[in-house]
Amino acid sequence: MNVPAARSHNEAMMFVQLRDCAGCRGRNRDLTDTVDIRDGDAFAEYTAFCRDCANIDVYTFRLPESDPQGGEAGVVFGGEEPSGIIDAGEWLAFAHTTSVGGPVEPDGLSDPERARAALAMEAAAAAVREVVKFIEPGEERLPRSSMWTDRGRAEFDRDPWRFSRARLAVIEKAYRDAAGRLAGGRPIWQ
Repeated sequence: MNVPAARSHNEAMMFVQLRDCAGCRGRNRDLTDTVDIRDGDAFAEYTAFCRDCANIDVYTFRLPESDPQGGEAGVVFGGEEPSGIIDAGEWLAFAHTTSVGGPVEPDGLSDPERARAALAMEAAAAAVREVVKFIEPGEERLPRSSMWTDRGRAEFDRDPWRFSRARLAVIEKAYRDAAGRLAGGRPIWQ
């Protein structure tokens, strides 16, 4: 059985969240996961139960020996290499969806609401950082040919110039700045 390798638990979870239900194509799903060790290797199995059609999808990934999140204060999806399971367009679509769904200023928010909003913006910034990893050294932008999923190609087609090194740097900084304002020096991990 060929089991795809994820660079982290966070990346594997993100892969599952980006996939539609195989039964109804929806995303109204509950996720659970288990991790076990087989022959010295760690495997994570994610079960996605669809609340709309009751379909159950199961995904299995091989996890690395050490998780890149270990000890990091922000959100980390992987090491220096680009993802082999989520394409650049999917990462940017996730960043956009995550960043537009909530507040970007702390006014009127409780501490838990601020922490959740800051964490969402940190995740969006980390996803943009993942897109940058796909740009070849010496190049300034990604070509459409580097997207391997329909969702990734659609995101690229929506605005190809967002896939330039300069635009991605501006987007990532905006998300990180919003996360900092929302956190206000408080911890975001609850």
